[in-house]
Amino acid sequence: MSTSRWQTRKYLLLDTSVVVDYYLPETSSLKKTPLRIATIIDSIRNRMANVQLFVPDFCIVETYNAFTKWRFGERILPHGKPISKKRYDEARNLFREDTLNGKVIQQYELCRYHVIAADLISAVDYHYQYFRKKGDVAAKLKFTSIKVVDTLIGAMGIWLAKLHGRENVAIVTADNRIEAIIGKAQRVSATAMRHLGLRKIAACIGLEYSPEIFPEVLHLEEDSDHDLKNFFGKWPLSVRQTEMKF
Repeated sequence: MSTSRWQTRKYLLLDTSVVVDYYLPETSSLKKTPLRIATIIDSIRNRMANVQLFVPDFCIVETYNAFTKWRFGERILPHGKPISKKRYDEARNLFREDTLNGKVIQQYELCRYHVIAADLISAVDYHYQYFRKKGDVAAKLKFTSIKVVDTLIGAMGIWLAKLHGRENVAIVTADNRIEAIIGKAQRVSATAMRHLGLRKIAACIGLEYSPEIFPEVLHLEEDSDHDLKNFFGKWPLSVRQTEMKF
């Protein structure tokens, strides 16, 4: 019996940007992301979607760190104050409960395969120098590389795509850099592929370098509803009424 796209399990790898927007939506400067990540997580929380959520172990640390910054004044809300102690405690406690033993979000631990796969992302990043801005001297372009944690998130996505199939795996983010670099890696030229030794790197972890080794990227702020429907099979996902967190 054939299985519909909606019945096929999907695997999502969340980055810190969308995790914080779920647990502290009032701190977000984005319009679409807080609502969209709430739809995804609450649908899974209420067992309305056949989706497995993962968050990298280092993103868990980053998330707690972000909560602390919003509480103790390194970051402030538009009215000029940090979040209240009540909201700080609520966010921390719910996040801890959701990630404890994978109740809602499964912790995804870094392994040696991810470390090797990260070279597929960083090599492309440095070769194309996608993120450049004008400097002060003779309008020279200054390159800013992608963050190491973002490189590892991309690598983890590669490995999840190997395990579960590219069509079933997506990195979920509101970060333009992750989307841009993975997109660039999918379109790398044959000359650059040889120059960077990408086939050899991929072969180290049992892959043949091609666009198909990379996961989908769902950019919750920029993707259309149609893009989300194409991945999930339906959008918005069904969500039963849950207690508001803010």
